[in-house]
Amino acid sequence: MECRVLGMVEVVGADGETVPLGPPRQRAVFALLLMHAGELVTVDRIIDEIWGDRSPPSARHAVHVYVSDLRKRLNGCADLTITTYGPGYRLELPTRALDAYRMEEAVLTAEDLIDRAAYREAGNVLESGLELWRGPPYADFLYDDFAAAEIRRIEDLRMQAIELSIESEIAEGYAADVVGLLGSLTSEYPERERFWTMRVQALAASGRRAEALRVFHDAASFFRDEIGVPPPPELLTTRNAIAGHRPGVEPALTSGIASVSSISSA
Repeated sequence: MECRVLGMVEVVGADGETVPLGPPRQRAVFALLLMHAGELVTVDRIIDEIWGDRSPPSARHAVHVYVSDLRKRLNGCADLTITTYGPGYRLELPTRALDAYRMEEAVLTAEDLIDRAAYREAGNVLESGLELWRGPPYADFLYDDFAAAEIRRIEDLRMQAIELSIESEIAEGYAADVVGLLGSLTSEYPERERFWTMRVQALAASGRRAEALRVFHDAASFFRDEIGVPPPPELLTTRNAIAGHRPGVEPALTSGIASVSSISSA
């Protein structure tokens, strides 16, 4: 049995078949319980989260009906249960049955491997984690307020995984291979400081020092003009290492996780 939230919310039974979860509002109740798996979620909270200020008098009864129907639909999933606890319900499932948990586990494992300079192993772990993605997390609830915080948390987890994966590639000596990807990422996510820093590092490590310095100035302008803050300290440290480079001297650019130590003159 598996619960999937890295894309549309799905439950896959032991037979490999997707379990239908019912109409949209019933699916929303399930998603809310899944976001708080292992915790008591009161009926009052369910009503407030799902209906907000527009809850009808029948909302409480509707929640009980939805949960009852979900239990019937999930009857074949022995490890997935919705238990009544006083004023509400608690959904219980093995932690590794949730794809978002396995993604988070991959990031934590990769961080530990990178700390031990095991970059290739970290890259393999992250590749497996990123393969779990089927689309935006909780894709069927992208515009629902109750899902917003969890969606942001999981999206940030994905960004961390991508950052760590690229850092591992640079540390393994494949800086030139990730320059193009980092160009796309800084365009799509310009507020992510690490993407800018790694882009500068990758260019410098590929022998494109002058271009690396130009990208630094682009990043500094973005943070100053668009966000109103100075360039991030890590980006400044990277620029200083490149700008101070002299022929015959190999500066080490430390990213905090991976180190780029083979930078050629432009």
